[in-house]
Amino acid sequence: MARSVQPRPLVMLVVAVLIVINALVFGGRLTAWVADATGGTLAPISARMSQVRALVMTALERGGLAAENGALRDEVTRLQARIAQQESLEEQLLFYRAAAGIRDRTRNDPIAAGIFSYPQSGGSRQVIINRGRADWVALDDVVVTPTGSLVGIVSRVFEHHTVVSIVGDAQLDVTIRVSGSEVSGLLRTAPDGSVMMDLVQKNESVAEGAAVVTSGDDHYPAGLVVGTVRSVDNDAATLFKIVRIAPAVASNISGDVIVIKP
Repeated sequence: MARSVQPRPLVMLVVAVLIVINALVFGGRLTAWVADATGGTLAPISARMSQVRALVMTALERGGLAAENGALRDEVTRLQARIAQQESLEEQLLFYRAAAGIRDRTRNDPIAAGIFSYPQSGGSRQVIINRGRADWVALDDVVVTPTGSLVGIVSRVFEHHTVVSIVGDAQLDVTIRVSGSEVSGLLRTAPDGSVMMDLVQKNESVAEGAAVVTSGDDHYPAGLVVGTVRSVDNDAATLFKIVRIAPAVASNISGDVIVIKP
């Protein structure tokens, strides 16, 4: 009985190398040749190596896609940063344009600041701004929005931050008037926390929705917007009208403000 010829180890090694080259370089096109050369002995191994090649190529493709996705994410991040910088510059431009109008109404250059905290307790309504003594902010300086609405007055000054008592604070008294009329009074906070215009005579006419501004009869510049008349009660058993005001600036105001010297 004839013995079957087994491939020698060296031949098997050479053929195995050819299989690897076939699978990874020639895309399996040499599989048929290898099968013929080895009598089909290594054909299953060759097919298996083709599968390995397919897996390797898939992994490389996925790795390439992952790298491409990473590069795209980095580019998106850079673009987002540029957009944010552009928006910041536009906001600063709008801010300083508005501040230019405030500068024309005061004797000194305004100080740009930003609100970052609300230390409210009891009946107090306050905000903290990020400018202080080092920035030439002083006690009783007036704080306004870039559009000219009254925020409040500086009540405490520290080296690098300042506490501002805002409209609605029980300690804040401002002389105000109804815009377009001679009706004037004092801005005060009622016991229930609402903002009102006090000392308005009952025979004086005040319309709901009318604008209320600073009168300029104290250290506040004239013409700063305080709010609008929310309601008028002429029938209460009080010496003066009860005129309630909706402040122009919310108690939770945030963003940029301007500090001006009175």
